Formats: sequence, C-alpha cells, structure tokens
Amino acid sequence: MKTLNLILVFIRDQVHSIPALHRWLTDFVWADIVRWHPPVLSRWESAEIIVREKASVARFGDGEYKQMRNKNMRRQRHSKELASRLREILYSDAPNFYAAVLEPVLIDREQDVSDTRKRTLVHNYRILVKLDRRRRLSAWISQAYSIEYIDLVKRIWHHRDVVLITNPDTREKAMNCGLFANANRVDFISVTITHAFSQYDAVFRQAKSAPAGTLFILACGPTATVLAFDLHQLGFQAVDIGGFIHGAHHLLSGE
Repeated sequence: MKTLNLILVFIRDQVHSIPALHRWLTDFVWADIVRWHPPVLSRWESAEIIVREKASVARFGDGEYKQMRNKNMRRQRHSKELASRLREILYSDAPNFYAAVLEPVLIDREQDVSDTRKRTLVHNYRILVKLDRRRRLSAWISQAYSIEYIDLVKRIWHHRDVVLITNPDTREKAMNCGLFANANRVDFISVTITHAFSQYDAVFRQAKSAPAGTLFILACGPTATVLAFDLHQLGFQAVDIGGFIHGAHHLLSGE
C-alpha cells in the first residue's frame, strides 16, 4: 500500500491541471495516512509527560518537513546539513527524547481537517511513511491557547535554572509577561530571528558549558529541533516550545 501511495503522490504532483483528479488523489492518500500514522497524544497529555518524565522534546511542524523536502522556509533558508540532521532526529529512538509531530486528525481542537492541511500531509508522505509506531507527542504543545494550558506548561521550568535560547524580541515578550517568574533563574543565549542555523556551532558551544541540571527552553525554528537533540545527548533536558512564548504573552499581557 505504501508503494502504491508513493506512486499516487508522484502522479498527484503532475496533475494540477485536473483539479478533480488532484483532489481525489489527495483524499485517497490522506485517508491512508490517518489509518497507519503513529498515535499522537494531545497537547495536554504531551505537556504532562514532559513535566513528569523531565523529557526532552524536538518539534516537527510544517516548516521542518519543508526543510527535509529541500525547500526554503520563511525564516530559514534550506541547508543540506540541517535537512540531514532533521531526518536523523525525527527517526531517533534516544531514551526519554521525543520527536513531536503534527497529528493527521486534530485531537483537542476542531475535528474538520482543511484541504490545505490534507495537501500538506500528502506533500510530506515520503517523510511520514518512514515513521515507526512509537507513541509521539504533539507538536501543538507550542500553542498557548488558554491560561490553564499555560499554567501546565510553566510546570516544566518550576524552580529550575533555565537557559532560554531565542531571539531578543521573543525573550523580551517572555520577560515582560512574567512567563518564567516561577523559575529559579533565567539566562539567555541570543540567536537571530532569521537563518539561525548559521549560528549553530557558536550557540551549541556556549550552551553545552552550562552547569549540569540546566533546563534549556528553545524557540528558534528548526535550529531548536537540532539543539534539543544535541543537548539531550549531553544529559540536559531541552524543550523546543516553538511559538508558545508569543501566544502566552498575548494571553498573559492582554495584548
């Protein structure tokens, strides 16, 4: 079936001039993805596991998949090295490390899946088809959609020494809304908002000198995905929270 779907995805990519056929092929392959895709926990369950297990997490959203398909992202140009690292991490089975993914059918949100979402999943079929059946955390942990959920995520860094790796604007938002007020201390490593992977070696060199027990919170696109894995390999807990800080700032500050 997977071989057939690979053929159908190839055909689908060639028939944009026949909308009905293109739509049928998309729906056919998407339905099969839903049937065999690994189980993905809800964002609440995912956050609870991070708190309970002190697990490290790298997130794979549409941008990371796009990078693995050798495409530029909005804020990160394509890099062969980055794409290779992302593939390595997505299929990793490192202990207490989770490569969080987007579930094909949205769990704790609206259940209708848009045509755009279906098309994106089918675009990523060649990547998704290699996933094993291990339980996955949800990449939607990055969406701060309620005060109650924010309070749950804040337990990740409760009474911890934190190093936040992100750009200055995101850091300012985090500090202004008191998001890390329950941490013991918060230090900061700065990266640029665009093309952060070009700074990877310098950032990783600075990060790995942190004291044992440091918690890394990462918000720097696909660079965070790689940092989460590499820092975990050194014995740190590292959590890629994506755009969580911006959503939390909006709710907590009332802006």
